[in-house]
Amino acid sequence: MYYTLFTVTGRGIFPFDMLRYDTCYPRHPEDAQRLVHQDQRTVQLVMTTRTKDRRPTEGRWASFGWTVTDITKPVKV
Repeated sequence: MYYTLFTVTGRGIFPFDMLRYDTCYPRHPEDAQRLVHQDQRTVQLVMTTRTKDRRPTEGRWASFGWTVTDITKPVKV
């Protein structure tokens, strides 16, 4: 299993389906709380994958008005 950290920034309704689509979850409890706000915000996420080659789908996030940044190198655990 590999973990990749990344950050998304956006406003309005959070695209909750992206958590399923990119197999990710909020990194900290504070990040989980930010999901329900409507203002501009930044959320740190953890992506879990079986291979180290998978990355967040930046184009799909962008289609919801969210920007992906700070993608870390996958770490095997």
